[in-house]
This record gives sequence, structure tokens and C-alpha cells, in this order.
Amino acid sequence: MVKFSVQRSGMRISFDQISAALLAFSGALCLALSPSANAAECTTDGWSSVVGASSISAGNKSDGFLVASGACSLSVTLQGGEAYLVDDSPLDERRFNTRFYFNLSDVADDAVIYQAMDGAETVFAASYSAVDERIQVSFSGSPSTAVSLGPVAAGWNALEIRWASDAQATPSAVLTHASGSQTVVSEPTNTSNLLVDAARLGVGRLDSTQLPTSGTIFFDEYVSRRDALDSQPFAAQTEAGSGGEIQPSDGRPVAIPLAAAWSLLAMALALWLSTVFGRARGRLLPIIEARH
Repeated sequence: MVKFSVQRSGMRISFDQISAALLAFSGALCLALSPSANAAECTTDGWSSVVGASSISAGNKSDGFLVASGACSLSVTLQGGEAYLVDDSPLDERRFNTRFYFNLSDVADDAVIYQAMDGAETVFAASYSAVDERIQVSFSGSPSTAVSLGPVAAGWNALEIRWASDAQATPSAVLTHASGSQTVVSEPTNTSNLLVDAARLGVGRLDSTQLPTSGTIFFDEYVSRRDALDSQPFAAQTEAGSGGEIQPSDGRPVAIPLAAAWSLLAMALALWLSTVFGRARGRLLPIIEARH
């Protein structure tokens, strides 16, 4: 019978050796579990609900998806129906700032690609015009206003919309791509009777607009906040969790970061060993071995 016990061994093991082994293990695990080595698990589970699920999927580059940043993105296939993700975590917000990346693939029709809602009423909406390849952002209020940006670039574009509920509001939109950025501010409008309690990312319907029937739109890097967005599009930055988040904790298609979690665990263990055995450098350490 084999028993396992902790005892002194004749093998001399120092903390430096244990720490080096753990760090090597951490690095190897990161490589083994990285998106380039294994297919990342992509999901839309962080969103409140999905409309037109048959036209929506999340995936990574190995699945043929176009990805702006990270491992995953969202694909919306245009088939003449509404297809969008719903985020109902906003709670009657009086300030709402949002940004997302989009990539138009063979889109030949006009398309509503984003809506902020107050119940059944659209607070603002972003639409793509296939004729002039521009983005129009329309704002409800008294009077209603709109801004036009573009043309959009081939490949990835980032659209940021800044809105507030105010008697003299001047909402604005920013379109950014690899070649530059454009900001347009609307005329003043009274939006004080409006709040934001939901958002829709994907293809929706605005009034009696026709829904697009061909092509695919990829979305990535969605974020919405009460306060100003503090990172720049096309920069390797992450939004700071300063309490201004108004999106689900997993509010976009993401890859489950197994490699990062195991790496942090290994480094934490190395730090713990440093504390416990820091004075045992060069001395024999207890190890677990099998004894018959």
C-alpha cells in the first residue's frame, strides 16, 4: 500500500528553485492556453437578452470572425430581420456615453446599428447610410437633431456617442478609424424629459425603415458609462472600473481568461512561499513523497 506523508528528504530545494519553477510553469501555461494556441470561448451571456438570435453569433479569428481587439467579436448577419443584443442595466440614466467598434462586410443597404432607449422611445440612434457610406446619429428632443459623420473606412471604425438629459443639451458623436477622427456636436435641444434605461447593439428598426438583407456587421469593444470614456479608440487601454460602469460585468463578447487566471495563481503562490519560507534559503524544505 502506498501512503503519502510529509517528511524530510535528502534533496536540497531552495526557495529560488521553487519560485523559478512556478514562474516557468506560469509562462508555459499562458502560452498553452492563449487564444493563438487554443480556440477561445466566446459568449454573449453578459447581455440581458438577444433579439434575432439566429442571426447573431460570437466567435474568434479561428472561426473566421473579424476581431478589433482581444480574442472575440460579435457577428450580425443581415437577413431582413432585427438582430441585436439588449443591455437593460442602465437605470434611468441622465448621462450616457457609449462607444463600440464596427466593421461592415458587404453591407449594401442602410442599417440602424445602435439605439439607446427610454422604454419604447428611442433616445438616440446610429444608422449607416449605404448611399454615401456615412453614419448618422439622430437625437430625440425638442427639437429633434442629428449629426452626420464619415465616410466610414474600410475595416474597423469606432463610434462614440455622448448624451445628457438637459434643457440645453448638445449631444455629440465621434467617428474614429485608423486614418483619423471626426467629432460633430449637434444643435442645442431639450432632452430633459428623456432618460436611458436600455441599449441595443446590432441591427434594429427605426420608425418604418427597411431592414438590410445582405452582408455582415461585426461589432467589438462595446462600453457604456455615466462618466466620460477615458480611453482612446485604437489604443491598447482598458476602461478603469471607477464606479461609472452602466453595462453588464461581461457586457460584450469576451474570451474566458483561463491563462491569465492560472498565471496569477502561480505568481500568488510564489509570493506566499516567499513569505513562509523566506528565511529558509539554502536549507532543506519539507516535500511530499511516496513511501511504501
